[in-house]
Amino acid sequence: MESTPSVDEQSSRGSFHASRPLAIYRRFQGYSFILLLVGVLVIGLQFGRHAPESVVQWMTRAINPSVTTFIVLWLMSWTLETRRLRLALMQPAAALAGTFISLAIVPAITIPVIAGLSRPDFSMGLFIVAVAPCTISTAIVWTRRAEGNDAVALLVTMLTNALGVAAAPIWLATVNIGDVELPVWQLMSQLAMFCLLPTLLGQVARGPRSWRMAADHHRRLIGQFCQGIVLTIIFRAALGAGLDSRQVVEPLGFGEFLVVLVACAAIHVAAMTMGWIGGLALREAPAERTAMIFSCSQKTLPVALLLAIAVSARANEPLPLITLPILAYHALQLVIDSLLAERWRRRHELAAFSQPA
Repeated sequence: MESTPSVDEQSSRGSFHASRPLAIYRRFQGYSFILLLVGVLVIGLQFGRHAPESVVQWMTRAINPSVTTFIVLWLMSWTLETRRLRLALMQPAAALAGTFISLAIVPAITIPVIAGLSRPDFSMGLFIVAVAPCTISTAIVWTRRAEGNDAVALLVTMLTNALGVAAAPIWLATVNIGDVELPVWQLMSQLAMFCLLPTLLGQVARGPRSWRMAADHHRRLIGQFCQGIVLTIIFRAALGAGLDSRQVVEPLGFGEFLVVLVACAAIHVAAMTMGWIGGLALREAPAERTAMIFSCSQKTLPVALLLAIAVSARANEPLPLITLPILAYHALQLVIDSLLAERWRRRHELAAFSQPA
């Protein structure tokens, strides 16, 4: 006679079957940003290429990268503990190493890569990405999501954006891309306004106890909101790339585009590897190494686009696809880093769950 399962066996089986849809949902939720990113890129590129030009130009003007960057940095600083930022300032080795990798090593390893690209606008665009400073928003977002030290990531973004104003023209002149005269003081004032100011205001907002508790309580929700703003910035860049692609006379082959994608991914992964090696060499803790890996490899989209405009204005030939490597690198760094951050976040959650109470 077949035995009837006990109540404990039935409940365990029920919880097992109930947990499978929940696990699938959580896995989908963890990778939902990548799906949204792909959708935003495809829609933005196609809309920018085929929609009426007046509509595309109006949409690009409506989304101001400086404003969105200000909002993201203020929110990230508001949810950043002042104590952690103070400790990062007192022990700046990780931040200084990440800055050196971003502004010196990454451009150096990019020089032999751009020599193998078929189009001059691809070579220029990819090198512009390499000399650009660290992205202001997503480096902090992914570092925080991976349970890293977001205060170190914030310092790297501030240092690279401050020093990158001088480093970028030197690198561009070194590889003979052109005599680029950037509006240095205008860039510095913009960086102070949209990078340093929101960071200070965010820390000031943590002064009142009620504001500080609200920021800590809604920290994850604020991070998700910042990811939405990042998608908005990417959509604007995709619109601009689609609009610029209308000027291309020769059709772009899939092989050429694939080479650009591989080059962007290789440079980004190499930069992350340098950050990991640098963190080990400095004997930094895992949280600091995580911040170095993300911050030294990510490059900012708005500053790179500004550099591309400056180079295109002084070039002897039209460069309609100069923004394509910039957009490709930015999209790939988000995909790669989001996968890595999600994996590390799950590892931390599993380690915390397995610890005895």
